[in-house]
Amino acid sequence: MTNSHKFILILFVFSLLACKNDIEVVNKLTADNNLPQLKAENMEIIYSDSGFVKLKTFTPLLESYTQKEKPYSEFKQGIKTVSYDRFQKVTSEMSAKYAIYLINENLWELKNNVVVKNINGETLTTEHLFFQEDKEILYTKEFVMILNANGSKITGKGGFESNLGFTEYRFVDVSGKYNFNNN
Repeated sequence: MTNSHKFILILFVFSLLACKNDIEVVNKLTADNNLPQLKAENMEIIYSDSGFVKLKTFTPLLESYTQKEKPYSEFKQGIKTVSYDRFQKVTSEMSAKYAIYLINENLWELKNNVVVKNINGETLTTEHLFFQEDKEILYTKEFVMILNANGSKITGKGGFESNLGFTEYRFVDVSGKYNFNNN
């Protein structure tokens, strides 16, 4: 055996002895429940009923964790949802920079620059909004502001609740300025 072969053999033995893996760390890194079961980029989800598109959802990144004790889907780069009537006219739009969907609770939580627009030209803005899917309601206990097409501005400091289409709503601790049409 030449000196260079002996050196390589000694180097190999030392590298084996130097490698030490903590089995708990390895298990944590490779555990299935720490990784998403589904990951999709630039995704469009279309929900239809009786051949009519009812809803389109767009997201740059979806990660779904279905193996967790409380399964959820996370939209770390934001989400935009557009609702349609049976004639394919847009009835509402909702967007946020972050969203999470708690699967077992049928609950959406939207955060960071949440914007909801309705068919009447009204725009709601808030930093935190929930959508209870099975009850078809939007709600929050945070500050909300609604701008109407006629220039009115209404705010709620203690919360807000509305139907899914954001056409019927109520505030807690409401204030604002409302412009009435002379007609």
